[in-house]
Amino acid sequence: MIRELGKLADNAIRMAVTHRGILVFFDEFDAVAPRRMDSKYRSAVLGTVGRLRGTPKLVLAAATNFYQRLDAATIRAGRFDCHVELPFPDAATLARLIRAFLQHEWLAPRIEDAALAALAGRWAEQRVSVSECRAAVHGAIRAAVRDRGPRPYVLELADLRLPARQTPPQSEEAIGMADWG
Repeated sequence: MIRELGKLADNAIRMAVTHRGILVFFDEFDAVAPRRMDSKYRSAVLGTVGRLRGTPKLVLAAATNFYQRLDAATIRAGRFDCHVELPFPDAATLARLIRAFLQHEWLAPRIEDAALAALAGRWAEQRVSVSECRAAVHGAIRAAVRDRGPRPYVLELADLRLPARQTPPQSEEAIGMADWG
């Protein structure tokens, strides 16, 4: 992994020099910079962040669903210029997302506004993320296509089921960190 971090930094710096600019984005940054890592790996991570951060025309960004799992040295002042917390969506936002995810001309969703508001309220209390909402809707669509007859496919509110969670929801949906170079 240490070698891959060095290669990533070398390639990104080369691209930043030869192009107008580049964005290096670490998704699931808690997997790259976990709280418990050995000193050799920590040095490699911090060195890579430092090299990338010091490169002109390069924007460094990272995201995590588990901010509390990050190594403190990787997120201290000077590593990333800003930290942005994206909260879980509220009930009204979840209702709009469900409607938006159901927008297909071949779907005929049978979902009344009051029932949708009640479902969205329950999901907001359960701290359902945008990705979990999308997975529930897309899962219902796949099931309708697989299990039901010819188009239009009819979806009922009961068809929307949340996927099983691997871990309980955290205090935030995601943390975005960026070095705006």
